[in-house]
Amino acid sequence: MLSKHTVLISTALITLSLSSLQVTGAVEAAVEVTGHRTERERLERLVEEIQPAVAELTGMPEGKQIKVVVMSRSEFREFLVNLVDEEYPDKELVRRGRCLAEIGLLPEGYDLEAGLLDLVGQEGGGLYDPRAKAFTGISDLPPVLRTPMYQDMIASHELTHALQDREVDIVAHSEIALKDLDYEYAFRSTIEGMATVVMVAYMNDRELDDLPDTRVFMRSGFAQKDLRQFPHYLREVLISPYAEGGAFVQRWLEVNSHKQLVSLFYDIPATSEQVLHPEKYLDRDEPTPIDISGVAAVVPESWDPYYTNTLGEFDLLTLFRMYEATNAGAVEAATGWDGLRFEAYLIPEDDLVIIGSSVWDTGRDAGEFESAFSEILAGVMEPDMYLFSQNQTSVDFIIGPAEPATRERILKALSPGR
Repeated sequence: MLSKHTVLISTALITLSLSSLQVTGAVEAAVEVTGHRTERERLERLVEEIQPAVAELTGMPEGKQIKVVVMSRSEFREFLVNLVDEEYPDKELVRRGRCLAEIGLLPEGYDLEAGLLDLVGQEGGGLYDPRAKAFTGISDLPPVLRTPMYQDMIASHELTHALQDREVDIVAHSEIALKDLDYEYAFRSTIEGMATVVMVAYMNDRELDDLPDTRVFMRSGFAQKDLRQFPHYLREVLISPYAEGGAFVQRWLEVNSHKQLVSLFYDIPATSEQVLHPEKYLDRDEPTPIDISGVAAVVPESWDPYYTNTLGEFDLLTLFRMYEATNAGAVEAATGWDGLRFEAYLIPEDDLVIIGSSVWDTGRDAGEFESAFSEILAGVMEPDMYLFSQNQTSVDFIIGPAEPATRERILKALSPGR
């Protein structure tokens, strides 16, 4: 059951198949689908049945019935292609993918857009589109996804998104998230975690405070799917908002049992750190703003600004878990994050230079991050291709070809007092 823009489709909330999930109830005969009109009528009846239950579980107003649209799988694929073109102008996915590969999160040369479309196009089972304000069904699903049980799973999850969209503007939040990968994860974990908790409660006819551990539940289900053709980072960006997001929502419910679930939307977590460590959300451990715009004045004139974004604890934890040298200490190396911003420049010969600045809770946290990140880079590039500078609780770095004097000038601009 995967989502919204996964790495990236930021306004289409997509439910992917989890054929291994064991949900209370028997698998019944597959639904017969004879055409878009018949399928739309069936889905309209399903929405009429499930929407009131979802509204009751979340505390969100039921309102008017959600509109239903039906597509074939080929139409769905075309829809996704058009959606990417609309939502990611100026080669956003190309630039993001190249930077993530330079950092070590994706394979070199990986086509992020194509990988995303392949994953969602082949696995999509249903969708809420906040631009069209419609629940979309797919007419030619495989038999396992056409059973009443799975149709109820898809509908309860996606209708939760539809009601969420009436509380918060999902499109607006997604546009903000384009500039902040870490907030993107936090926001998606909130909406996907909530939809997952509601889905499990609905399918098992339980109250929200009487559910199994959704982290274990969702990860055990995804483990049965063969997604090995997709990079580890992409898989985690897809799965974690359901698993860790669901666990975060369950923790929120424990502390806020007197509130309706909809109240969470008025206090959305700001970072992946707050999702992965709910106590930091409850204690209001907010990130430190990082401004690295000063490097623009000291980089060579031949360097062209290419991309800028934020990496959060989730991104770093996933990075350190990907490599044998840092896997065992991944949690320690990523914990203590307090902010990380990077800028990329395209330099002559089409090379890329990544300039980053990070802040940590303690000097020890900063040292553990620098040690782990440098160990990864040492295994994939020459020593003269990266440089780190730690100053108490901050760590600055440069990755890519640059003259020593240029590196020193940039590091000084990042930390003037070093």
